[in-house]
Amino acid sequence: MTVPAIRARVVSQLLNVDLQLASGVADGLGIALPEPQKLVLDELGIAPVVSEVAVSDALSLFARPGHIAAVGRRVALLAADGMAGAALREVQRQLLDAGAVARVVGTRLGRVLSSEGQPVEIETTLEAMPSVLWDAVVLPDGEGATAALATNADVQDFVKEQYRHGKPLLVLGRAGAELLRASGVQPQSMDDASDPALVMSESQPLQSSDAHRFVAALGKQRQFERELQLSAG
Repeated sequence: MTVPAIRARVVSQLLNVDLQLASGVADGLGIALPEPQKLVLDELGIAPVVSEVAVSDALSLFARPGHIAAVGRRVALLAADGMAGAALREVQRQLLDAGAVARVVGTRLGRVLSSEGQPVEIETTLEAMPSVLWDAVVLPDGEGATAALATNADVQDFVKEQYRHGKPLLVLGRAGAELLRASGVQPQSMDDASDPALVMSESQPLQSSDAHRFVAALGKQRQFERELQLSAG
């Protein structure tokens, strides 16, 4: 059997599971939807089995989520020369208090100078720890930091992947919002109700309400509705 025939056969099987799933796979493969695969029960003349269970909590990851909290979640605090150091340190303190693992991430190791003139140690780099290893990201305030980070392709990819994978983002100040846009992220809405995992904090210092929203989003791990919106768009 040829590769195209195998692909069509698999999609024809998926049509018996879910039309949307099969359509998405067929679209990704660049093929038209085939006819649904004939069910073995139909070919044998056996009546289809009707399940007595519509929904099973025992098989659901959402029914028993366990302890929902920010404990152990890894949060990348992006940093560069000219960032608002006091704001970033306050975010880091609150995340550590919540049990999260918040580390300062840069494009290279060493120290950067905050807008207040204080040195900040870079703990790890984007190259050593890419987006997939983090549960969330904090975009710094500070025009100098944005100027340095917004033109870096690795930073752009990092932020974009965090967003596309439904992970929480805390965006500090107007400079942080500019970095978000420079990374190619164009949210459908900045409204908290539509995406509670995208926290835009324009006030300095960081409001406790913004910090609490971000920590709450960390506890839920992913904003799956965002992924669905991106696939629909």
